[in-house]
Amino acid sequence: MPALFLYTSAMNNRAARRNEERRLNNQLARERAEVRVAPPARARHTTELRLLAGRGTISDAQARAGERLYADWFNAGRSPRVVANLSPVSGQPPMEAQERQFDAERRFTAAIRAVGQLLSPILVHVCLLDEKAGQWAKTNGRPEGDGHALLRAALDGLVGYYAGN
Repeated sequence: MPALFLYTSAMNNRAARRNEERRLNNQLARERAEVRVAPPARARHTTELRLLAGRGTISDAQARAGERLYADWFNAGRSPRVVANLSPVSGQPPMEAQERQFDAERRFTAAIRAVGQLLSPILVHVCLLDEKAGQWAKTNGRPEGDGHALLRAALDGLVGYYAGN
């Protein structure tokens, strides 16, 4: 019995020495390494509409209308897929799901038509694709300040449409 105790005690001592050696090596490596702290990444859950509403560029009602347009667009199945759907297909989806998707498609199309052909592109760019209004204006050959003014006008039309429905 004493031999087993001595063997176990020796194994524990060896493990303790190895752990201490690893700890010291890690500490030296941390001291030698240059630690670079990355700037905090912008939270992706903050949309461009919420940022503009937070700055006071657009009202909360306008931001809610833009988010409602996005919800209809997403629920209509128009958002781009990031990954493939590899689940097996076994027939049609339930009728309620098809009807909800059809209703969302109808609401989205009606809202875009209510805003009009001239203002709907900036809504798509900012509300659906989550891009900056100034970038849209620059891309379309307008001064950057026009982007916010046109976005406010488009969102006002959207607020009016959703208020009536």
